[in-house]
Amino acid sequence: MNVVKIDSQKYLNGLRPDESQSQLGWYSSNLGAIARIRRGASPRPIDSPQWFSEEGPGWVRISDVTEAKGRLTKTTQKLSYQGVERSVPVHPGDVLMSICATIGEPVSVEMEACIHDGFVVFDQFEETLNKRFLLHLLRSLTKSFKNQGQTGTQANLNTEIVKKALVNIPISIYEQSRIAAVLDTLDATIEKSEALISKLKQVRAGMLHDLLTCGVDENGRIRDPEYAQEQFVTSQIGFIPNTWKLERLSSLCIHIGSGSTPRGGQDVYKTSGIMFIRSQNVTFEGLLIDNVVYISDEINAAMKHSEIFPNDVLFNITGASILDFGLFKPPPRVDPARHPSHGKIIPTGRCRFWS
Repeated sequence: MNVVKIDSQKYLNGLRPDESQSQLGWYSSNLGAIARIRRGASPRPIDSPQWFSEEGPGWVRISDVTEAKGRLTKTTQKLSYQGVERSVPVHPGDVLMSICATIGEPVSVEMEACIHDGFVVFDQFEETLNKRFLLHLLRSLTKSFKNQGQTGTQANLNTEIVKKALVNIPISIYEQSRIAAVLDTLDATIEKSEALISKLKQVRAGMLHDLLTCGVDENGRIRDPEYAQEQFVTSQIGFIPNTWKLERLSSLCIHIGSGSTPRGGQDVYKTSGIMFIRSQNVTFEGLLIDNVVYISDEINAAMKHSEIFPNDVLFNITGASILDFGLFKPPPRVDPARHPSHGKIIPTGRCRFWS
């Protein structure tokens, strides 16, 4: 993969000579002082067909925003004239941000649309803010906004919290545009890299299937059951190379079994002690321990059956990461680890398998 180098100075150099030095400073301000911020509204009852139409302004939903990649150009639904009267219209040039469920997702509006009360709209900022700079500024506040969100059936953010958010801004709109250009370039590079990674994962998945079902011949080429039928035999799972044999996992592993979860959930987790491996720690890329939790010696003693060892293979069987697996290679000087009930393990070497 080619490494893309970004020359940020290329975008930051060369402020226009007619801008005075007094314009080159920064200042602090609340968001509500530099832009008009309004919350959306929803026609009620929301499931009534009278509010919707085949034609008319778009009706923005959170899925439209998360799929927009920063630029809202289409929506899956449209509002009728009656629906528009009971909502909040937004226009090209405005900026939206989600404040309910998925908090802090900003997007540039590039169509006529309306928003419900899960969004706020920023407008009337043109004299002080570059729009692209504002988008990046809001993205930098996402974590802070999420931490301030009010919990309930789903997290939501009060409009006043958004208005009171304190930010640092260059006085020069030209400088703002330069900064935004650098960040836009980085975003574009990341998007291209992610697309390439996605394609490589698809290639890997295809090769994984071929290699693990056909193998390679003496020349290092993947065997082809269509053109080299003499190299294959029929088995319970289909054609396999005639030099292979079928084995059950139970015959290859010392142990196959489920882990367990301590009673009390998050309340019993600690910042030190015995490492407790959860499903979010197990990925195809390896074991992620940045957000690992720990349990006490007392809980550890009660969960002795779920102890895992170096080179054990963890396999998730529930949740969003179902079928993800990873090899347990603890960092140096780490305590023994436990595995929760929603994963399995196949250790190599010792050949233990947990689920």
